[in-house]
Amino acid sequence: MIAEQDPWTAWSSQQADAIAKMTDAWLSGAGAVRDLQLETAQQMRSWQAQAWQRAVEAKDVTDLMTLQAELLSFDGAHAGQYWGRLTDIASRTQLEMLKRSRTDPGLVGEDEATQEVSAAWQQWLALTGPWSSLFLPVAVPNVIE
Repeated sequence: MIAEQDPWTAWSSQQADAIAKMTDAWLSGAGAVRDLQLETAQQMRSWQAQAWQRAVEAKDVTDLMTLQAELLSFDGAHAGQYWGRLTDIASRTQLEMLKRSRTDPGLVGEDEATQEVSAAWQQWLALTGPWSSLFLPVAVPNVIE
Protein backbone atom coordinates (compact mmCIF):
# COMPACT_ATOMS: atom_id res chain seq x y z
CA MET A 1 0.00 0.00 0.00
CA ILE A 2 1.36 3.41 -0.99
CA ALA A 3 1.27 6.05 1.72
CA GLU A 4 -0.31 9.37 0.80
CA GLN A 5 2.09 12.33 0.68
CA ASP A 6 1.70 15.04 3.24
CA PRO A 7 0.74 18.46 1.77
CA TRP A 8 4.25 19.91 2.12
CA THR A 9 5.86 16.99 0.28
CA ALA A 10 3.17 17.03 -2.40
CA TRP A 11 3.66 20.79 -2.95
CA SER A 12 7.45 20.38 -3.06
CA SER A 13 7.13 17.55 -5.58
CA GLN A 14 4.86 19.66 -7.77
CA GLN A 15 7.28 22.57 -7.63
CA ALA A 16 10.24 20.35 -8.50
CA ASP A 17 8.28 18.90 -11.42
CA ALA A 18 7.31 22.36 -12.68
CA ILE A 19 10.93 23.59 -12.42
CA ALA A 20 12.21 20.54 -14.31
CA LYS A 21 9.65 21.10 -17.08
CA MET A 22 10.43 24.82 -17.32
CA THR A 23 14.16 24.07 -17.42
CA ASP A 24 13.58 21.63 -20.26
CA ALA A 25 11.67 24.31 -22.20
CA TRP A 26 14.40 26.86 -21.52
CA LEU A 27 17.15 24.48 -22.66
CA SER A 28 15.17 23.66 -25.78
CA GLY A 29 14.93 27.38 -26.53
CA ALA A 30 18.65 27.81 -25.88
CA GLY A 31 19.34 25.01 -28.37
CA ALA A 32 17.16 26.73 -30.97
CA VAL A 33 19.07 29.99 -30.43
CA ARG A 34 22.38 28.16 -30.81
CA ASP A 35 21.18 26.54 -34.05
CA LEU A 36 20.11 29.94 -35.38
CA GLN A 37 23.45 31.50 -34.47
CA LEU A 38 25.41 28.69 -36.11
CA GLU A 39 23.30 28.83 -39.27
CA THR A 40 23.67 32.61 -39.46
CA ALA A 41 27.43 32.50 -38.86
CA GLN A 42 27.90 29.92 -41.60
CA GLN A 43 25.82 31.92 -44.07
CA MET A 44 27.65 35.14 -43.27
CA ARG A 45 31.07 33.48 -43.47
CA SER A 46 30.28 32.17 -46.94
CA TRP A 47 28.83 35.51 -48.04
CA GLN A 48 31.78 37.50 -46.70
CA ALA A 49 34.32 35.16 -48.33
CA GLN A 50 32.62 35.63 -51.68
CA ALA A 51 32.42 39.40 -51.18
CA TRP A 52 36.11 39.55 -50.21
CA GLN A 53 37.02 37.68 -53.40
CA ARG A 54 34.97 40.13 -55.47
CA ALA A 55 36.67 43.07 -53.74
CA VAL A 56 40.10 41.63 -54.56
CA GLU A 57 39.08 41.12 -58.19
CA ALA A 58 37.43 44.57 -58.57
CA LYS A 59 38.63 46.42 -61.66
CA ASP A 60 37.52 49.91 -60.69
CA VAL A 61 35.69 52.03 -58.14
CA THR A 62 32.33 51.23 -59.72
CA ASP A 63 32.83 47.52 -59.00
CA LEU A 64 33.64 48.33 -55.36
CA MET A 65 30.65 50.66 -54.97
CA THR A 66 28.35 48.02 -56.48
CA LEU A 67 29.73 45.46 -54.06
CA GLN A 68 29.26 47.84 -51.13
CA ALA A 69 25.61 48.43 -52.07
CA GLU A 70 25.01 44.69 -52.38
CA LEU A 71 26.66 44.08 -49.01
CA LEU A 72 24.48 46.67 -47.30
CA SER A 73 21.33 45.28 -48.86
CA PHE A 74 22.20 41.68 -48.06
CA ASP A 75 23.38 42.37 -44.51
CA GLY A 76 20.34 44.51 -43.74
CA ALA A 77 17.90 41.88 -44.99
CA HIS A 78 19.62 39.12 -43.06
CA ALA A 79 19.84 41.18 -39.88
CA GLY A 80 16.08 41.66 -39.97
CA GLN A 81 15.54 37.95 -40.54
CA TYR A 82 17.91 37.04 -37.71
CA TRP A 83 16.29 39.34 -35.15
CA GLY A 84 12.81 38.29 -36.22
CA ARG A 85 13.64 34.61 -35.84
CA LEU A 86 15.39 35.27 -32.51
CA THR A 87 12.33 37.13 -31.22
CA ASP A 88 10.11 34.26 -32.35
CA ILE A 89 12.29 31.71 -30.52
CA ALA A 90 12.29 33.81 -27.34
CA SER A 91 8.51 34.31 -27.43
CA ARG A 92 7.81 30.64 -28.04
CA THR A 93 10.23 29.64 -25.28
CA GLN A 94 8.56 31.98 -22.80
CA LEU A 95 5.10 30.68 -23.71
CA GLU A 96 6.27 27.08 -23.40
CA MET A 97 7.84 27.82 -20.01
CA LEU A 98 4.56 29.35 -18.86
CA LYS A 99 2.62 26.31 -20.03
CA ARG A 100 5.03 23.93 -18.33
CA SER A 101 5.03 25.89 -15.09
CA ARG A 102 1.54 24.60 -14.40
CA THR A 103 1.61 21.84 -11.80
CA ASP A 104 -1.71 20.30 -12.83
CA PRO A 105 -1.14 18.59 -16.22
CA GLY A 106 -4.88 18.67 -16.92
CA LEU A 107 -4.84 22.46 -16.95
CA VAL A 108 -1.86 23.07 -19.23
CA GLY A 109 -2.95 25.46 -21.93
CA GLU A 110 -6.41 25.81 -20.42
CA ASP A 111 -5.72 28.17 -17.53
CA GLU A 112 -6.58 31.85 -17.74
CA ALA A 113 -2.97 33.13 -17.64
CA THR A 114 -1.88 30.93 -20.54
CA GLN A 115 -4.93 31.94 -22.56
CA GLU A 116 -4.21 35.62 -21.89
CA VAL A 117 -0.59 35.29 -23.00
CA SER A 118 -1.59 33.37 -26.10
CA ALA A 119 -4.32 35.91 -26.93
CA ALA A 120 -1.89 38.81 -26.42
CA TRP A 121 0.64 37.14 -28.74
CA GLN A 122 -2.01 36.57 -31.41
CA GLN A 123 -3.18 40.19 -31.08
CA TRP A 124 0.43 41.38 -31.43
CA LEU A 125 0.82 39.35 -34.60
CA ALA A 126 -2.46 40.72 -35.99
CA LEU A 127 -1.51 44.32 -35.23
CA THR A 128 1.98 44.01 -36.66
CA GLY A 129 0.92 42.05 -39.73
CA PRO A 130 1.99 44.75 -42.20
CA TRP A 131 5.40 44.99 -40.52
CA SER A 132 5.94 41.28 -39.98
CA SER A 133 7.23 40.83 -43.51
CA LEU A 134 10.34 42.70 -42.37
CA PHE A 135 11.16 39.88 -39.99
CA LEU A 136 10.17 36.84 -42.00
CA PRO A 137 12.60 35.14 -44.33
CA VAL A 138 12.76 36.92 -47.63
CA ALA A 139 14.31 35.86 -50.86
CA VAL A 140 17.58 37.73 -51.21
CA PRO A 141 19.00 37.44 -54.69
CA ASN A 142 22.38 35.76 -54.86
CA VAL A 143 24.32 38.45 -56.64
CA ILE A 144 27.70 36.85 -56.00
CA GLU A 145 28.52 34.00 -58.28
